Parts: sequence; structure tokens; C-alpha cells
Amino acid sequence: MIAAAFVRLSEQAPFYLFITFVLTYGTSHLGLARDDLLNDTLVAAAIGLLTIPLFGHLSDRYGRRLVYGIGIVCVGAFAFPYFALLNTKTPGLVLLAIVLSLVFHDMQYGPQAALIAEGFGANVRYSGAGLGYQLASVIAGGPAPLIAAAILEDTGSSTGISLYIVGCCVLSMGALFLIPKRGEGGAEAGERRVTVPPSSTTST
Repeated sequence: MIAAAFVRLSEQAPFYLFITFVLTYGTSHLGLARDDLLNDTLVAAAIGLLTIPLFGHLSDRYGRRLVYGIGIVCVGAFAFPYFALLNTKTPGLVLLAIVLSLVFHDMQYGPQAALIAEGFGANVRYSGAGLGYQLASVIAGGPAPLIAAAILEDTGSSTGISLYIVGCCVLSMGALFLIPKRGEGGAEAGERRVTVPPSSTTST
């Protein structure tokens, strides 16, 4: 359950920075128009209607861990370029930053539900996945904008926020390796294989 919560750090914490904190950062720190930032976010969300199922499908073909792990790496690698693009204040580059940030988020969000569920045996899957999923909201999603705002107020720079995102990604990658491998063939914990004996014919 703890691993399931921590594997979401790289998805949920940056997500709330990418959709909520960006409004505060863009308007208060960069002087950008709030409506423009909201429109950019809407464009990225619309693209997510395609990218989330796409990455879910790719995880069906190539594996949950591979797709999710690539998503973690992309979010971590984009932490500094994201703010660099925003800091240009150029509308096209700001849009690019917001769109790419949510595409990299979607690389994790698409396969996430299946990845977490498959980490639990069938007898505890619903409760384990549910508790792990919601625990991430307490340790990742909820505090993220507050942490970012505190870093920005204290330092006046986005560097610390980028380091925070990278730190979340490092923890998530470690958790990804700790999630048990289930659901890829074989019997699940708590499930029984039922072997049906071959039918026999009786000769008279």
C-alpha cells in the first residue's frame, strides 16, 4: 500500500503544480494573463482525452512498468525545462510547456490504475489499491501547491520547485521497483486454479 501511494508522487504532485500552481506562478511571478493560462490548460486537457487512453493502450502492449517508468523519467527530466519555457513569457512557449507537462503526466496516469491494482492479490485488491491511491492525495497532491508556493516565496526562484519535482520522481521510481509483479500470467494471490479433468469415455 505504501509503495502504491509513493508511486503516485511523480504523477499527482507535479499534476497539481501543472494545473493549479501554474496559475499563481504565471500571474503573480511572471505577470501573465490568467485567462491565457487557463486556455492553455484547457488545450492540454483536451489533448489528454487522446493521450491518456493511448498510454493505457501502450501499457497493455509493452507493460505497465515500462510505460509508467518512462513517464516518471520524462516528468523528472522536464522539471527544469518546464519553468524555463514559462519564464520566457512567450505565448507559444508557455503553451508548449503546459501541453508537454500534461502529456508526460498522462504517460503515468494512463496505466496507473491497472499498475496499482495488479500490485495486490485478488483478496485485498480493492481495499489495497483504494487506500494506496487515496494516501497519495495526502502526501502528494494536497501539499504540492503549498510546498511550491512556500519555496517560491522563500527563494524567489523556480529552481527549488524543479528540485522538488525531481525528488518526487526519484521516490516514485523506487516505489515502482517495490510494487509486486502480479497480473502477468500465473495465479494471483488469493485465487485458486481450478483444473478440470479431461472427460473420459466409457466403452462397453
